[in-house]
Amino acid sequence: MTVIRQEHVSGSYREIGLAHGESLREEIRSALEFYKQLFAKNEEQNRQQAESFAHIIRRYASHLATEIEGIADGAGLEPFWVYALNARSEMMSLDIPECTVMCSPEKGLMGQNWDFLEFFEPLIFLLNVEHGSGHRILTEPGIVAKIGLSSAGVGVCLNLLMAPRSTDGVPIHVVLREVLEAESYDQALARTRASGIGKSGNVMVCSADGRGNNFEFGGDQVDERDLGTSFVHTNHCLFLEEKGMTSGPLHESTMGRLERGQALLESYSTAWDVPAVKAFLDDSTDDKNSAILQPYHDFLGMSHGTVCSVVLDLLAGEMHFRLKPDVTAPFTTYRV
Repeated sequence: MTVIRQEHVSGSYREIGLAHGESLREEIRSALEFYKQLFAKNEEQNRQQAESFAHIIRRYASHLATEIEGIADGAGLEPFWVYALNARSEMMSLDIPECTVMCSPEKGLMGQNWDFLEFFEPLIFLLNVEHGSGHRILTEPGIVAKIGLSSAGVGVCLNLLMAPRSTDGVPIHVVLREVLEAESYDQALARTRASGIGKSGNVMVCSADGRGNNFEFGGDQVDERDLGTSFVHTNHCLFLEEKGMTSGPLHESTMGRLERGQALLESYSTAWDVPAVKAFLDDSTDDKNSAILQPYHDFLGMSHGTVCSVVLDLLAGEMHFRLKPDVTAPFTTYRV
């Protein structure tokens, strides 16, 4: 059984940040050193860009700016570096094929294979925030959110998009945390809409009462639509392309995983439950470009694949988690 590191934090946003930073000091520093290579800028350029994001975050969610600065103090880092971590999706100079996400809103189910660099496998942790609505977040050291669910019955998944990038908006990881901070589904949608443009990523939000919405952020454009039935998304713009926006360079697996995922949705139809979502995430073929579960393989000299699989059962308030691309390993269940 996979056992992932958990960090239980509570108190003010400052106290939450300090606890996060102090407990994961070495992991945060390790992640930062790696991302510095992917930012591909010198320190002064990184500082200027990160400080610009700091101003944007303070305007959008000042409480999370307080938490981020608490993380920095706890980890013994200059705050701009932790702002940079939280804007890593906007600051990276490399398009990395990341993630297949799916949902069955009417069943209150969401699933995601987090496809990223194997380097991050031992760094991923579960942040259990015990204030407000209470939520569990699967994320990286120093980053306030990625995949998660809250006791308000709201869940969120993310995949990056190969789309023209604009890096002057609210960082997408901050938006994900605001979704989980929301006290209701309607508030979660309102906070996502309020984040505006200036990022490239697909944010899937669902609720325990059977609702689902999908947001495609494509640089200077955004598409939002209701999800009435089961849905899958990979790493290119499905809907913004219909509006005339052209995706950036596509990796072969982006279209392959989408086509395979859509075929699986048709085969399962309305029979979705937690085991079915796990089977969806475990789907693999001889063609790695269409496998939902991505084995580790070389990507520009780095090992890339499914670092973990996650199922969110919003009705039960449960996260089912498994580390690495290993179908023989069982999932571990965590509750909000």
